[in-house]
Amino acid sequence: MLAKYHLEITTNALESSFSSGELQTVIQANIGQDKLINLIIHPEYHFDNNLFTEAYTYLEQQRQVILATLNKGDQQESRKAFGRLIHGAQDFYAHSNYVELWLEMYNRKEENTQINPRDIDPLNVEILNNPGLYSGRVYYLRDAISYIPGLKKFIKRISPPDSHTHMNLDAPDKECLFPYAYSAAQKRTLHEFKEVHHLILTQFGPDDLARFTGNQPPQRLQDTVFLSR
Repeated sequence: MLAKYHLEITTNALESSFSSGELQTVIQANIGQDKLINLIIHPEYHFDNNLFTEAYTYLEQQRQVILATLNKGDQQESRKAFGRLIHGAQDFYAHSNYVELWLEMYNRKEENTQINPRDIDPLNVEILNNPGLYSGRVYYLRDAISYIPGLKKFIKRISPPDSHTHMNLDAPDKECLFPYAYSAAQKRTLHEFKEVHHLILTQFGPDDLARFTGNQPPQRLQDTVFLSR
């Protein structure tokens, strides 16, 4: 997703869970994942090129970095690791065909109904294990040219259907699908925070959790349940 939407999604999902300064650290680390060098040599940071195993491994590595840096008393680095983690989790929905598969499944069960983007289940096990789930392949030069004003539609026409240029939901160009990717990314961001919240409470305790989020009194979080339709 474009930086604007990473910022919005992260803020909407987490502004009640972090103090403002600590949230800015998370946001900057999130947006920093889109540095040119990361886009070129680390497609797994963004769930590109069908590198699902590598991408999930990277997310788990960032969870471990959060715990390791908290153990050293370095909350700043732990927040940066969390920002990197949720960047990939957010990109999953913008760079794969998850949204399309979910809409297809929903329509099979609820024919002729208006589907609200807020209804999307971001963790549907059937879709996550679907052999038809794939992410866009990055064609570096072609994708770069597509960001030149006025050229995106032309590049998209000459790009393969499985290309990042053709598939991505990074911005509202595909108006009918982007809101679902946006909503799924926001729900997934909150889910990832709750997972990290639980890990920190379990392994360290409420004081470290409060320091991680910015000296806020830890609040009890209800388990997030995403019901598949």
